[in-house]
Amino acid sequence: MEAKAIAKYVRVSPKKARLIMDQVRGKPAGEALKLLRFAKQKAAGHIRKTLESAIANAEHNFDMDVTTLFISDGRIDEGPSLRRLNMRARGMADIIRRPTCHITVKVSEREGLDNGKKTAKAEPKAAKAEPQVEKAEAEEVKSTKAEPKAAKAKKADAQAKAAKAESKAKASEPKAGKADQAKAKAETDAAESKKTEPKKKAEAKKKDGGDDGSES
Repeated sequence: MEAKAIAKYVRVSPKKARLIMDQVRGKPAGEALKLLRFAKQKAAGHIRKTLESAIANAEHNFDMDVTTLFISDGRIDEGPSLRRLNMRARGMADIIRRPTCHITVKVSEREGLDNGKKTAKAEPKAAKAEPQVEKAEAEEVKSTKAEPKAAKAKKADAQAKAAKAESKAKASEPKAGKADQAKAKAETDAAESKKTEPKKKAEAKKKDGGDDGSES
């Protein structure tokens, strides 16, 4: 089953329109819409509108899946030429022919395709969202660069205070170490004196006993 759309009496040369139609014939509908959307030729816009009409006919009239559509046939027929006169010398005139054409686009379903009209429409939205993200990032960078001078001064003061506190802590560390060493020495001296006290007492008793015997 296939759906078609026809655009008649389009003011485009058939030769120029056939160049564009040959590029999209047989391609998936979504991919063809992308190519036609960014093509610079005048005929691309007319072919794109005709293709969108064929896709809409397939979706609404035949209940076809848009994501599986492809261009099964694309034809450019020659239409009547419009004649215009260009005045020349000695009362003569040249004939100017303005060619027209009829654009016919047929679409049908193909299994395995997943890039139809719906996905093709979703891509421009994502493309529009990217510049917004870039703008937000640029604004964040500007805001960080435009910090007030007062905030910078406060940060500098806080850093200076922190540096002073660190220097004081480092300066107090040696004093604390000396005090600990003095305490340790006093404790060791006290322990040694306790150990030597019994010996001294015993020696003193012996001396006292020897003195008593000599006196008697």
